[in-house]
Amino acid sequence: MSLRAAPLLARGYLVLLLLVATLVVPAPHSWVALMLLVPQAAALSRPLPYRLDLVITVVALLLLPLGLSALVGPIFAALVVAPALILPDLQLQDLARAQPAPPFHHGVRSTQTLNSLALTLIAIAVLGIVARNSALLIVAGLLLLGLAVRAAWEARLLRRPPLHFQASQLRVLVGSQKSCRLEVRNSSRVELRANLSTPYSWLVIRPTRLRLGAGQNGSLEVSAAPPLAGPVAPELRIAIRGPSGLLTAGYAESPLEIHSIPKARYAAWLARQFLEETSAGRGTTTVALATNEAARRSGVEFFGIRDYQPGDRLRDIEWRHALKFDKLLVKEHLDPPGGGAWILVNLVVSTPEEADWLGYHLVMTAFSAARQAVPSFILGYNEHEEILSVGPLEGREALKQSLRLSTQLSRVEPLERLLAPPNVLRLRRETRAGSMIEAPS
Repeated sequence: MSLRAAPLLARGYLVLLLLVATLVVPAPHSWVALMLLVPQAAALSRPLPYRLDLVITVVALLLLPLGLSALVGPIFAALVVAPALILPDLQLQDLARAQPAPPFHHGVRSTQTLNSLALTLIAIAVLGIVARNSALLIVAGLLLLGLAVRAAWEARLLRRPPLHFQASQLRVLVGSQKSCRLEVRNSSRVELRANLSTPYSWLVIRPTRLRLGAGQNGSLEVSAAPPLAGPVAPELRIAIRGPSGLLTAGYAESPLEIHSIPKARYAAWLARQFLEETSAGRGTTTVALATNEAARRSGVEFFGIRDYQPGDRLRDIEWRHALKFDKLLVKEHLDPPGGGAWILVNLVVSTPEEADWLGYHLVMTAFSAARQAVPSFILGYNEHEEILSVGPLEGREALKQSLRLSTQLSRVEPLERLLAPPNVLRLRRETRAGSMIEAPS
């Protein structure tokens, strides 16, 4: 018998028993059997809502032995109904697949479905004992036993995390965003549905709902934008519902190690790389000087006339002089002389984050000027005195000075505010009340 045919065969067997009870059992048990037969027969062609279907099935399994016991005895009636007891277990699995993943809670917990079914079956079993109804007691006991076995199996499945993540590392600048992929594998023999979350607002996980078959691999996209520098292994929260929806489990994993690099350190690394590449007077500085000179020779101020060279623009040809001297001549223009870049920096900071931001922008500004071969003036000061005032400096020397200056930041605690902002509404009420009091004569 295939797994797909099991629910249909179990329901068909239950419908057959209800039909027999409707035709053979005397009233009023036959009426109850007929009321239970109608939805069960309808479910053969059109599925009912999972929760409603489970309730109707459990009620039919508990009431059916009461009618059959009058014909074949209580023990034999319970044994006749026993093959249909597999149907609630299959319906529990369908209900669990239709439900969303649970919210995160540490450890293994019972669900509302398990609590409701267990309390109902225990109450029915107690009722069978009080009423001395063996059929009702046996069926309720068998259902309760099946529920306990299924719950114990889920507890064994979920006692250890069934999802295994491959450890990964991510390097990202402070304040910037970077993504990576996390590989995950379902090591269990059943399909699992998990809800993924994290307590960090700067960490985003996609997708947040994961569905993996038995032994199947999957992947997650993780985007991180850490606001602070340093290594961190953020917590990844995993919430899993058992295959039958009787238990839920919550695990906290840290498969991703994030190295958040300060911006100032990154800028200093770029600057040192640039200084090494241009240490022999070649490389980026030479190219920048040539580019700067070429740009200067195509300015707006007239400089003179020279012979045409391949690559000159046609619009720069001086046609009047070309006709006069019988050769192509080109007008040459110059840009007005520039004054260089001025870097003024207040070296006072109040937080480590502000120091990182200031050091990054200071070095990167000098770095940009050095790449364009623009001379720089640097003025650095704190709350007491002037720290550095130099210029004009060639790009490499200005970059060296900015690196040195970025290590001389002074930290000052922000001023504490002692007065609360005024309550405008309260002041207005007091003003109006004071204007209504007459002044003493």
